[in-house]
Amino acid sequence: MLGRLVLLFWIPFVHGTCNISLSLAPSASTFQFGGSVVQPLAAPLALVPPTLVTGLQGNVLLLLSDVDACPTTGEGVLAALPGATLSTTNATGRLAMYPTTVLLESGTLVNLTWQDVEFDLSTTAFVPGATADIFAVDASLLVSGGGSTQTSLLATNQPVPLLGINGTGSGTVAVTGDGQALNLTLSGLDLTMVGEYEGTLGGSPLRGVTNYTVTDLRLVAGTALGCTPACGEHGRCMVPQNGATAQPACECECGWSGVACTMAAGYCSAFPLDAGASCPESANASPPPPSPPPGPAPCVATQTCSTLQVYNSSTAGCDCAEDWGGLGCTACQNDGACSALVPGLSSGTCSSSRNFTEQTAFLSYQCDLEVNFALTSSADNPLSCRASNCAFQLGTSIAQCSSVSCSCKEACPVDLQGVLDVIEGNPCTLSCNEVTGECTFDIQDFFVTLIAPCTNAQCIVEGYTASQGNYVAPASSKNYDPVIAAIPLMALIGLVGFLLAYLLFHPVVWRSGGEGRPTAPAPAPASGALGIAAPGSLGGGPLSLRWEAVGCVVPAPASGVLGAMGAACAPWGARRGAGDGLAILHGVSGHAERGELVGLLGPSGSGKTTLLGILAQSGEALDRRAALTGRVVMEGSPARCGPGPAFVPQEDTLLATLSVEECVRYAALLKGTGAGVGASQGDIAARVTAVLQELGLEGVARSRVGGAALSRRGISGGERRRVSIAMELVHGPGVLILDEPTSGLDSFTALNLMHSLKRVARAGRIVVLSFHQPSPAMFSLLDRAYLLARGRAVYGGDPASAAAFFKSRGVPCPAGDAIAEHMLHAASDPVTLGALLAGVQGNGAAGGGSPRVLPAGHGTVGAGKDGAAEKGPADAQELALVELEAGPGTTRSGTEGSQGVDAAGRGTVSDPGPGRSRSLELAVLFWRAGLDIARNPSLLLLHWAMALGMGIFTGCIFLNVGLDISGAQNRAGGLFFILAFFAFTSLTAVDLFMAERRLVMREIKGGMYHPVSYLVTKAALDGLLLRVIPAFLYAAPFYPMMGLQSDSTIVAVFLFVLATFSLVVGAFALAVTVGCTTAGKASLVMNVVLLISLLVGGFFVNVASIAAWIRWLHYASVFFYAYTALITNEVATLSLDFVVEGYAAVKNVRGVAFLNIIGVDAGDLTRNIIILDCLYAGLLLVAMLVLWLRLPTTASMARVSRR
Repeated sequence: MLGRLVLLFWIPFVHGTCNISLSLAPSASTFQFGGSVVQPLAAPLALVPPTLVTGLQGNVLLLLSDVDACPTTGEGVLAALPGATLSTTNATGRLAMYPTTVLLESGTLVNLTWQDVEFDLSTTAFVPGATADIFAVDASLLVSGGGSTQTSLLATNQPVPLLGINGTGSGTVAVTGDGQALNLTLSGLDLTMVGEYEGTLGGSPLRGVTNYTVTDLRLVAGTALGCTPACGEHGRCMVPQNGATAQPACECECGWSGVACTMAAGYCSAFPLDAGASCPESANASPPPPSPPPGPAPCVATQTCSTLQVYNSSTAGCDCAEDWGGLGCTACQNDGACSALVPGLSSGTCSSSRNFTEQTAFLSYQCDLEVNFALTSSADNPLSCRASNCAFQLGTSIAQCSSVSCSCKEACPVDLQGVLDVIEGNPCTLSCNEVTGECTFDIQDFFVTLIAPCTNAQCIVEGYTASQGNYVAPASSKNYDPVIAAIPLMALIGLVGFLLAYLLFHPVVWRSGGEGRPTAPAPAPASGALGIAAPGSLGGGPLSLRWEAVGCVVPAPASGVLGAMGAACAPWGARRGAGDGLAILHGVSGHAERGELVGLLGPSGSGKTTLLGILAQSGEALDRRAALTGRVVMEGSPARCGPGPAFVPQEDTLLATLSVEECVRYAALLKGTGAGVGASQGDIAARVTAVLQELGLEGVARSRVGGAALSRRGISGGERRRVSIAMELVHGPGVLILDEPTSGLDSFTALNLMHSLKRVARAGRIVVLSFHQPSPAMFSLLDRAYLLARGRAVYGGDPASAAAFFKSRGVPCPAGDAIAEHMLHAASDPVTLGALLAGVQGNGAAGGGSPRVLPAGHGTVGAGKDGAAEKGPADAQELALVELEAGPGTTRSGTEGSQGVDAAGRGTVSDPGPGRSRSLELAVLFWRAGLDIARNPSLLLLHWAMALGMGIFTGCIFLNVGLDISGAQNRAGGLFFILAFFAFTSLTAVDLFMAERRLVMREIKGGMYHPVSYLVTKAALDGLLLRVIPAFLYAAPFYPMMGLQSDSTIVAVFLFVLATFSLVVGAFALAVTVGCTTAGKASLVMNVVLLISLLVGGFFVNVASIAAWIRWLHYASVFFYAYTALITNEVATLSLDFVVEGYAAVKNVRGVAFLNIIGVDAGDLTRNIIILDCLYAGLLLVAMLVLWLRLPTTASMARVSRR
């Protein structure tokens, strides 16, 4: 206490300010207190009792600035007031509100009690007003002590936080100073303080907001300047009222005395009459009224009674007339009442029937309506409602009225009146159950449906004809939600139905040419039937294949992690100059003739695969950013060249569930052979059989490929390689390119494969393959061999001439070593490689230079293996050229125009190819995918079993939910769990696509089908079998076990929305998987996105309570649209009973009211369903776009017709 006094007196001298403590006059420092509830229900707050005087008591501090010393007179203070402030501090203490307990009441809805509330006061600097003693200020009150409790529908004596709420208003300060007396009055203040609190209702967050108003705030304070004695806590320093010249002294509280008010002076009552005083009679009392005159005074009715009532003078009220009773005297008691009801008609019956008849003249309802809101209204103030302009349905108890108006006998409580104002003038429907006697009053926009047991009194008068009324209730709009929700499913079923019909009417797709294994060669189809040459005919295929000065440059890899990331993110198809990249090939030239088996040898990284990819004009083996130079020439007429080169990559990509014959057959259908709708089943079978026999696969034609994916043994590795070759040969290419076909095979199998390829070449084709380490027997089967080293051809010619060539270059083959192994060793050793490269002519930079001069043994154009000329002079000028542009992404036409196909002759990726329709693509892919699922159904059956099992399990968890608070909560939880279950089971799409990713990417890049065709069939089967059917299987036990609504429309919306949601997440999983290179990455992205979507979906958090800057996330959440659609569909038409034991009971609450509490707009049901449909279509388009972008942009290679 001493420290505070020292600080108080220290401040004026150090900082040039002066602090003057003023004491409030409690009786004059008053304000009017009130407010209103804003949330969850709007209602005004009134002070109880309304006449209660509220005010403040305590001390405030007047701070004068820019003074050398504290003024000792009131006049001095007045002169220093501009710029002064008024506030409470630790030295003055807070301002206490009186009375210490204040009650605010909102009718019967909520009661708020303020207890021991204290305020901190602060003002802005005083601004001089119109006169010298008037100043303008802004003042602020901050609640800094005490608390509040609330009693409402939901809780009793629930604490409500007050600390920290504040309000600001503008007012005026009037100051008077007379000698040492200083008085200050702050007045004209009106301010509002906003209080908030968080609660729960039925497990959902509930936010409360209350506005407290302080109006007409007036603070009167004073002090005496220069007061020497310390008056303590029971006194204040004041100037006595006996004169301005008197010295300031301590004024003590009642019960205290002494100079410093420190001595107790005995008991002091707060009530004057306790001292024994009597109430004095008023001097201005009115004289007594005069005596009434003799005789009875006339009776005058004080209210008007209805025709069914009579006035009772003794009670000054209305009694029921004879034969009438009930509330308002509207219930007939016997037939006599009804007989006298209609003038001219005397035969009436008083009935208790609830149904309207043609002779109903009067019908009243006496209902025992119990709506327990924990209200305190009394039973002698009943609520009555009047419906007007009603139409009745004869023979029923249904009445539909255009307007309803409700009122209380006396003034309604404030909260109830607010509800009645909302429904004023709204339509209503009245109906009763003849058996139970319960009547339903359904008033539009009223948050509850009123259901009560009623007794009816009906007057049926013979001869009276009742009018049914001309009011027609608004017809309910047609509900198209089930149709809208079913659009994705109908589209899916329509697509599957079309493909099944196509397959049914085109057995060439799914039926083999005959039963059993083929044992004899089938005759080749007639020329042109399949658009290809017969495989054994020497008259088909190009005469020779030349590659001249072929170069390839790819962007150089950057160093470091950031460089690697930058290279990976570079735009696809970006052009690089030769000086920027890494040269893979340097002006490589070579030659191969029809009927030859040509081999490329070289160590790893020598450019073999790149050269083969260029010769095959295949995007599979080429970098998408490769810059190519040189040209490739296929010699012969375009008609004889037939389809472009076929490319067989190093690794086999076969579908494990298909048989060998089925693999070759679907390749024949999809590789642009013309075997579309016009090809017969026999034509396809003959072509497939011929290829199988040519490669020695007829013995395993019906065997499954098998493998690890199928968990069963299949064909051998060599047979798998021959199947891959057969799938390329089946469309009759003149050139076959193979990348290390013997890799991974044992020596015996590899040699057998080489003999097969030798036969393929002898049948009139050019076969070019690469080796890594051929055996002598395999090397001897080659007709021509090329050795590549560091992107350059260091040898090309007859294998038999290789030893002499290397000896001439100073790198002789040691005795006993195989020449092929010696060649590879010489190309790998830097010393011997230098000697070889030094003797090679034309080793310029990539992209430049003329064709290299090849060693002897190449032969002449058109010469076969036996040296015989096979091309006459008339054909010598017919050349089919493929020119390689200097950079990717551009196409250069030839001398006589482009044909508009790619170099492989198979058409571009957007072109189905000659003779092949998009329908055929879809049908073949649909058949292949369906067969794969049927032969490996483990995942499909697991999906179905899990869905059915989880449906039963969750049905047991949420068994027969009720219509109370827990029932509403369980409905929300059960519906959200379904969505979470199907969202995370969609992750199986990741493994499904990854298992066939390499196969699909190779086939698409090879031109077998369009990406859209694959994704459409994939989405159709995946959606129908793994998304829709499991959703229906889950719902089959779950829906009835949970006890959800049985209305057919609601059931249909539930099923279709659930199926659409499952389709959406399945499409999303497909899009993510297509865009990711590994299953781990795809699963991680899926899990993170689904969890975020789950969090903002509207179940775990009320969307309206999320911060505005991040709330937009819910618009991207598929859970939000599906969950709000499902919960709205189920709950909106329900009537719920909300019972909080000991607090409140609200029965028949409309489901829409519950949805509003949890932040769901029931009017958005149709919109949310439409968005779900659009999300499905949009995500499928995204998956197609991502797959398209994942395909490499190959170098530009265009065929020209002639030169």
